[in-house]
Amino acid sequence: MNNIKIMNKVRQENILNKLVRINNNVKTWKEHIKSGIFIKSEIGETNKINYNRIKCNRMDNNKDQDTYIKKCEEMKKTYRLYQKEGSFINVPKMIFDYFNDNNYLNKKELNDIFGVA
Repeated sequence: MNNIKIMNKVRQENILNKLVRINNNVKTWKEHIKSGIFIKSEIGETNKINYNRIKCNRMDNNKDQDTYIKKCEEMKKTYRLYQKEGSFINVPKMIFDYFNDNNYLNKKELNDIFGVA
């Protein structure tokens, strides 16, 4: 069990040290989070599969089409970090957890933006 925790910690560090471009700034996820560009986090939902009309119409029978439509209606969780201007970025769960666990939210900025402490 201890080995699994160590492996997960290493995986999280690898993900956090990956370089990404956000707002034309290339930094690691960890540096972006510490710089304070994200103001809140949220768990959202999106479709598991995007509907493709051509794919659906080319299926052999109605049963396959109905199954495909049901799969398109299934939802999955997405983990979002919101920026100051209101846009959000979908991130892996490990980055989402790192942001929430370390609580990089600036209380003064939250009060200015949302009127809450």
